[in-house]
Amino acid sequence: MDTLQIFNLRLSKQALGILSNTILVPFFPVFSHLATSGQWDDLKSRIRQGIVMTAVAMLPLGALMIALALPIVRLVYERSAFNAEASQLTASILIAYGMGMFVYLARDLLVRVFYAMGDGNTPFQISLVSILFNILFDFLFVKPFGAPGLVLATIGVNIFSMVVMLWCLSKRLRGLNLQSWIQPLMGLTGASALSGLVEWGLWAGTDAVWGSQGFLLLLINLGIAALGGFMVYGLAAKQLGIPEVQVFLTRMRAKIPFL
Repeated sequence: MDTLQIFNLRLSKQALGILSNTILVPFFPVFSHLATSGQWDDLKSRIRQGIVMTAVAMLPLGALMIALALPIVRLVYERSAFNAEASQLTASILIAYGMGMFVYLARDLLVRVFYAMGDGNTPFQISLVSILFNILFDFLFVKPFGAPGLVLATIGVNIFSMVVMLWCLSKRLRGLNLQSWIQPLMGLTGASALSGLVEWGLWAGTDAVWGSQGFLLLLINLGIAALGGFMVYGLAAKQLGIPEVQVFLTRMRAKIPFL
């Protein structure tokens, strides 16, 4: 059973679909309008907003995947031939994916900035170089880490691509004021780490009190842990006073009214 393939098809892409549409799709026409009209300061501000909104969405999701990887896999996949050993392997892959959620979507956002500026060549050239780095990272990571090493290699390539694209955009736009990005990104990272700890603690507590055998108990325990973690994240993120948090929530409510 190819657990990496199962994960790719049935979990990661579904989880990213709603969030990527919520974040990326509305930004592209905005980027295009600002680039076409030469409003470079506003474009830089929107790039920052897009990156911070990506962090608002993806960092807590990544923390959830890392903290609750094994129970999530058990809930979704552990049926018949998919045994505990397969769950452990797939959980390790899920953890690796959780570590790279932010850079995955942030890179895609930056690609759209180049497209909005009428430049598809720069992302293409970066992608060509990234292929070489992917081969190198696969060689370095697969042997020590196994299947998760493939995901770690992809994360490494995404980080490389993101850094190079930021450098190119900074040169073209005469600075992106990256210092203004640090505080919100660090704050959201801390809030996400706290939510992950809460999720892990709630899962461990409920598992110790009444166990987690059976689909229903797994679902209840996961629901309690996830809800508690997201509540803590929401409260912590609100205290940071980051306007992108409210913008993201508004867009999510437009897609999911009961939020």
